[in-house]
Amino acid sequence: MNSKIISATIAAILYLTLIACTPPPKIEAETVSPSVRVLLATIHQPETISFKQTFFLISEEARYEFGQKNRSLVINPVVDGVHIYNENRNLLYRSHFPIILEPDNPAGLFVFRGNEFAGKIIINQASDTSIHIINQLPLEEYLKGVVPAEIFSTDSKYFQAIKAQAICARTYAMLKIENSVNRSFDLSGDVSDQVYAGFSRHTSLADR
Repeated sequence: MNSKIISATIAAILYLTLIACTPPPKIEAETVSPSVRVLLATIHQPETISFKQTFFLISEEARYEFGQKNRSLVINPVVDGVHIYNENRNLLYRSHFPIILEPDNPAGLFVFRGNEFAGKIIINQASDTSIHIINQLPLEEYLKGVVPAEIFSTDSKYFQAIKAQAICARTYAMLKIENSVNRSFDLSGDVSDQVYAGFSRHTSLADR
């Protein structure tokens, strides 16, 4: 065999061997925060929710906008349903659950019982005469409203304790999410699970 052909063949074999032994480029997996559903309250009488940005009410029948002219609404449990109204809207739902109020953008905030919250509002039936008010949002955003409510979070000298609290709170929430498949919410926003104060209680240390 011609020496040039032999040399070319050897070079080709070495090249293919090198390619085969080179590990593939590492592809970083995109991290997606799981969603968590937090029970804010079980209500038996009228309660008001107000909006700082645009929200859309989504149900089986229609889609309504709130947040521009309709800055707030009253949610009133009735027998086997819910009455939702303000000066411009008058909606009565009979056993059509869940009802979802979804922000126009992820930064949208709503106010309930004096606290600001990010994410969706889910209205579900709790009993014949009561309803659940549920906040659905990314887990990491939820933790920003839990950690400052559970531990002092404004002094950097406590940063290691704050980090430990965040790990514990996240682990607890993940366990509750995994075990709530047949429930309308994952955990409560009070001491029965973890105190959750929403966007109103965010601190820079807890966010870190």
